[in-house]
Amino acid sequence: MPKYHIAEWYGLPFDQLLPEERVALAHHKAVGQPLKGAALKRLVDLERRSASGASLTKKELERLKALRSQLTEGLSELKPCPFKITPYPTCTKKGGVCSVRLYDEGDDNVIKPLEGERGSIRCLCPYRLHQDKTAFKHLSQIALKDPNPRLAGEVGFLEGDGGLDMEKGEDVGKIDMIIVSTLKTNELDWCAAEVQAVYFSGDAMEVEFRHIIAQGGKLTMPHGRRKPDYRSSSVKRLMPQLQIKIPTLRRWSRKMGIIVDKSFYGNLGEMRKSSDPSNADIAWVLLDFSYDSTSRIYRAHVHDVAWVTLEDATYGLTNGRPISKKAFEEKILSKLSA
Repeated sequence: MPKYHIAEWYGLPFDQLLPEERVALAHHKAVGQPLKGAALKRLVDLERRSASGASLTKKELERLKALRSQLTEGLSELKPCPFKITPYPTCTKKGGVCSVRLYDEGDDNVIKPLEGERGSIRCLCPYRLHQDKTAFKHLSQIALKDPNPRLAGEVGFLEGDGGLDMEKGEDVGKIDMIIVSTLKTNELDWCAAEVQAVYFSGDAMEVEFRHIIAQGGKLTMPHGRRKPDYRSSSVKRLMPQLQIKIPTLRRWSRKMGIIVDKSFYGNLGEMRKSSDPSNADIAWVLLDFSYDSTSRIYRAHVHDVAWVTLEDATYGLTNGRPISKKAFEEKILSKLSA
């Protein structure tokens, strides 16, 4: 019976790793802390100015030295992330599992990924969907007619009115990525993008890591049980984001891209597609992945794009219909008699 197991681990295909590589990754504990936020932006700015030959003040030189030291210390225990498009990309995901997929054990006792549609990679980390800017560039091409846009990540979209533990004007909601066209110099032309990975339910990955160590890194069927939780990822997380953000974007005449892997979209309800982007609010950008033996990683490519309205997206994300009153009341009686 097929079971979900690690597909990519710190960017590397799990089934292609050597036993000793699996053991090493299972033992790895990330204790470093990468530079974040304002400190990282300050370092990037100072490095850029220094590289351009600009004259830095004594205070700026001391700050640059201190930030470099912090960066080196923070990166010392962190694995690189091959998918992030940020400066100094490192993996900060606990355990480093990028994705999962179904494995099966054949009659010859050989364990390998399932083939076909059900064997597709399911992304657990949103940064997995950032690889090479593939999805962002494609979305820019179809929405803005620009294949080489600029990107602005995590832009504040909602601000609070203030409260007991909140300052007035504080960011209470951000858009994952704003894609900005470089073709127009006299106006800002852009579209928005949300990136959604899938959560999983079941046994924690630490269960698997301990089993890998105990087996000496041998490729076995998974020790624990887990599966993608599309319900939590779509209805509980993604749908409220769209219902809050898209009405405003619609008033601004802006499109929203939703970047997911093709399996995520395949587990949603059927959505009526718009015949023309002008009649849609959302572009679902569906990614799939092909193994690159030279770099030993899976490369992202756009599998398909589906233009839909917010209303049709909401219907598809819900992926369920109310049962009859009679059937519901029978369930009530069943519960009461249990």
